[in-house]
Amino acid sequence: MAVRAVAESHNLKKSELFDLIWQKPMSVLAPELGMSANGLAKVCDRLNIPRPPKGYWRSEAVSRDVSKPEALSDPDEIVQIGGACRHERKRRVRYSPEERRRMMLDVARQIALSEGVHEVSLRRIALQLEMSEAQAHNVFSTREDLLVELAVEEVEAYEAARLVAVERGGSRVAKVVMSSLSRLRLASEQGAIFQSLMRNSKVRQRVNERRKPVRQAASEKHVSALLREKQVDQAEALASVSMLTALVIRAGDLVTSSTITLAEAERLCIPVVIAAALDRESA
Repeated sequence: MAVRAVAESHNLKKSELFDLIWQKPMSVLAPELGMSANGLAKVCDRLNIPRPPKGYWRSEAVSRDVSKPEALSDPDEIVQIGGACRHERKRRVRYSPEERRRMMLDVARQIALSEGVHEVSLRRIALQLEMSEAQAHNVFSTREDLLVELAVEEVEAYEAARLVAVERGGSRVAKVVMSSLSRLRLASEQGAIFQSLMRNSKVRQRVNERRKPVRQAASEKHVSALLREKQVDQAEALASVSMLTALVIRAGDLVTSSTITLAEAERLCIPVVIAAALDRESA
């Protein structure tokens, strides 16, 4: 590993560095500590020390509207800035963009499941993966971009599992019933994170746009089957498919939010689904 020597060492409490960061611009403070402004910013990010936002020192309006945070974790932790002693530089592992994307989504999912979607941030993920916030933004430009990708992954995994369940059905009626049962059970088991993500209107809009061609293709398939099996016009067939789909999806949402139990959702939905499927078959 490479070895680097630094001219002077500064041992500070984390709270002391926090105060200094808010007393003078990074471009002024960093040279006093024998560092570059960018290097000092990375130290602050690694230690989870909040920094003044961009424009804070140049704009009175910004500095007036932004207050120094009051809370700081581990304020008495000793931080070494620079150092006359030799120290080893960590060997960095280079990951491909796709590897970084996968790692970030996995961490985001863990945070969302354990603490809630509101705790997911690019900065939090970068800290956990020991990468810079700039690297995180190179993968996902915004937090919203990351949440959209996470939501799309959730719904695609959900749909893949549902299709596997459908294939276990023998007759067409059995396949329809298996599809509905699978939707409800998956909502019970793993719907909470998806529902939380979709509460964000911008995320919901972008996910719906991404999924629109897939939904349209599935709807057209069901409508075509109805038109073949029953003497109904296209508008009635589309309404029938839309209503049954909406019923099962809404019941799944209620299960996810614990408004009703899975057993109650199955008792409410499955008889309606079976009746509709049998009605088509007998037509």
